[in-house]
Amino acid sequence: MISLCALVLAASPIGSPVGKALTEPLKLGITQAKVGEWATFRIDGGPDRVHFWKLAVVGEETDKKGRPACWLELAMGQHPAMKAPLMHLKLLVARAVGLSGDGVTRAIIAVGTEKPNELSDDAAARLLTDESGPTAPPKGSLPVELKSYTGAPSRLVTLAGTVTATPVELRLRSSVVKRVWVSDAIPLLKVAKMEIPGIGQTIEVRDFGINAQPQMRMP
Repeated sequence: MISLCALVLAASPIGSPVGKALTEPLKLGITQAKVGEWATFRIDGGPDRVHFWKLAVVGEETDKKGRPACWLELAMGQHPAMKAPLMHLKLLVARAVGLSGDGVTRAIIAVGTEKPNELSDDAAARLLTDESGPTAPPKGSLPVELKSYTGAPSRLVTLAGTVTATPVELRLRSSVVKRVWVSDAIPLLKVAKMEIPGIGQTIEVRDFGINAQPQMRMP
């Protein structure tokens, strides 16, 4: 069963461009996260391609390496309230390291209605480790240079309400690779909205709060 869970996880949205876009801010953003903080995001990839992610900090303890750590729950499903989630993860994340291969020391996964299973230490370490390595540019090509542009803070209307947010664009020459509205009002990720034009994806906060409770049983 654990092998099956690992295979499903490898093919899950967590490794997709959208998954990486959502988990990237948590690599260091988890440092100051408070227990109880949560946020739900709506992922819109076009007709019949809408789903939801919910992230919540539901506890804290010292990990096996002696580091202050917190329990992060991540659920993915087709309903914003996470009724019958397609996948549920519970990760023990070192606060000083964040959501990365070295930062995660315990990983528990449940797929559909299956019982939660804990991954081995090796599998937990590989969970968020990119083993592909950097891709070398074609011989003779110019180096790719991404530039960021930050706009002025303004009021942004989201599914979760109106917040003050700062637009940040990541550009490759004249093309926008990613556009993010950053807001301190949003727990955990500080992301109110994100657009990834290259794959036609929009990520927008739907709900958030500070009263999260554990939803996943320990195996």
